[in-house]
Amino acid sequence: MCKVMKFYVHHAPSFALHYKLAHNLSDRKEESHRITGLYRSTPCEFIFDPSFSFIEANDGYHLLDWTAAQKEGSLDPFLPQGVNPSRLTVGWTRSFLLYCLEVVGSRQGWILTLFRGEKLLAQGEVNSNPALYEIEKLIGSLKSHHLVTDTYFLHTRFQETTYPHLHYALTSTLFQWNESWAIRWYVELGEIRRRLNFDWDLIYSVKHHKPLRVQQMLELHRLNLNRVLVQRSDALQNDLYWEADPLLTEIKVNSIREGKDFDHLHWIKNHDGYLDAFFRVLLQGRMLLLDESWSGRENYLSQYLSEKTWGAVLAGIPFLPTHSYPVEILSKLLDLPPHPYLDSVRSYQGDPKALARFIQEFMGNFETGCSLCQSWVNEAQTSLLKLIREKNSLLDLCLQEFTSSGNERSLI
Repeated sequence: MCKVMKFYVHHAPSFALHYKLAHNLSDRKEESHRITGLYRSTPCEFIFDPSFSFIEANDGYHLLDWTAAQKEGSLDPFLPQGVNPSRLTVGWTRSFLLYCLEVVGSRQGWILTLFRGEKLLAQGEVNSNPALYEIEKLIGSLKSHHLVTDTYFLHTRFQETTYPHLHYALTSTLFQWNESWAIRWYVELGEIRRRLNFDWDLIYSVKHHKPLRVQQMLELHRLNLNRVLVQRSDALQNDLYWEADPLLTEIKVNSIREGKDFDHLHWIKNHDGYLDAFFRVLLQGRMLLLDESWSGRENYLSQYLSEKTWGAVLAGIPFLPTHSYPVEILSKLLDLPPHPYLDSVRSYQGDPKALARFIQEFMGNFETGCSLCQSWVNEAQTSLLKLIREKNSLLDLCLQEFTSSGNERSLI
């Protein structure tokens, strides 16, 4: 029999951790603080040890998880004084890395899982984010460990030379998104969509009002195309929302906050986002103009995909991206051909007027364009669901002893 692949998980056992770390095991057995099973014929054992009683064990991997540590309160002593970090992902990330440094001490080879659903790195990029500089220094201090993240490197050479200890885990990323945002519902949404007729051919819908998105809304609205729906939501009323409001008075608002008391979606706890996104956006049109979180920048060395892209693929919704990086990442991860409009996307990204000109041209031959995008996303959906249901990317990394590089790394 193969050598047992053992993990000392220094957190209390929970369904969320079982689900994220130990998915797709065969012959699975669960006890109060232990899971065993087989993965690709290799015996696996997960021991959940919140008291650190096995911290000196040297017959397996030791693991700390960002989400679990946050929920258990382990990060609280490392948070900035006088700052409410409850919505600041950067603050929680900094505290997790500081916590890791304290726990691991001089030890080596731990697995630190950091699936944060936000951009993690900015080094080497134009107009980089200063808030990430300290994070990157702390990551550099952990080079003797394996940081497993949802950060995908668009340039593998940069990863190999600067961040060789950062690894991307596809299925673990999706299981984390399901824990935090229940993205499994997008599969059900796709089943519903297949049975519908749509009022609109193409939808551009905005929740977070960023400067580029505001300009794109305005340019698309000016086209006055009768099969294109341009709308926005008041679900996220930040400063940019109110600053942009006077410019967007003619653009439809799908409100979760207005109307009679019974109509306020934001009172329906844990479901307001889905009710808004599913029933007022994704069930309205045949295609999406998909604007990922970081589409407002030029080029990237590394990125992540949010529920916007993962959801569209899981639901099988054809889309045009406003920036090339989401479809570039998907093509590499899922071994897909280029998106049928990749060259066009690269020509209009960051330029609202160029985007509007392309959309006007695209709508003139919509059936052909929609069919091409539908075929591409169908292939992406098939590949993604097969990986989610059969693979465990964290265990694949361990089986490869965290040594794969280049394209081999991108396929797990």
